[in-house]
Amino acid sequence: MELAQRAYLADETPPWTLDPTRAMTLRHVLGGLLADLDHFARSGAAAPLTL
Repeated sequence: MELAQRAYLADETPPWTLDPTRAMTLRHVLGGLLADLDHFARSGAAAPLTL
């Protein structure tokens, strides 16, 4: 998942310091999203992809 660095970093230049407050908010949102996707995938409701 590609995200804008400003969503979780204190500064967008090296050494790319993590901003714990921003990261906590992002982790909360992504954690719920990923848990929902995991539940959906394990439920069998999604049809397998065919190429």
